[in-house]
Amino acid sequence: MSHSILHESLTRLGTPEPAVTIDEGRTYLRIRHNRDDSIIQMGLEAAIEDHEAQTGRQLMTASFRLDLDLFPTIIRLRKPPLLSITKLEYLDTTGTLKPLVEGTDFVVDKGSPDSVARIMPAHGKWWPTTRRQLNAVQVTFSCGFGTDPQLIPARDRLRILAVMESLFTHSSGMTNGRSPVTLKMVLQQMAWQRRVIRT
Repeated sequence: MSHSILHESLTRLGTPEPAVTIDEGRTYLRIRHNRDDSIIQMGLEAAIEDHEAQTGRQLMTASFRLDLDLFPTIIRLRKPPLLSITKLEYLDTTGTLKPLVEGTDFVVDKGSPDSVARIMPAHGKWWPTTRRQLNAVQVTFSCGFGTDPQLIPARDRLRILAVMESLFTHSSGMTNGRSPVTLKMVLQQMAWQRRVIRT
């Protein structure tokens, strides 16, 4: 069954490694001691979450599960860059969870770091009929730039460090000679330029 509008839910499975390390955070802030590690760590975690939310990307390799109520014409994985499809399963009309095979039942367009990946039936195939219940279709996949932070584009990592710095200096009462308004505008522009094309 095919519907153009339907509910979808995206869940991250597990916690990926940090895209920027605390050592890099200290170096960026020019801090040589570890007394502020806890606040730097919180700032980095918040900055990474903010960047991934603003841009729509997954930086370090992570696994996700997309739940759909029914099969749409094209399944869109809105968390680039896609690495691989782990499994695509659905509940048939009897309530049995059944797998579909990549290349035989469906094909994948991985897109790019700037666009979503797409899944559609293979040539001559159609999506099977699902049981009429919530989350009848499940797609498990992995995405990200890799397990090495150095594989992440430099401007993504730089923005994370800049956001972390703004959080750290704000909490400690420092400005480092920067205008908070100007910094905010620059960071917003950096995120906008790195946003995912959602087609």
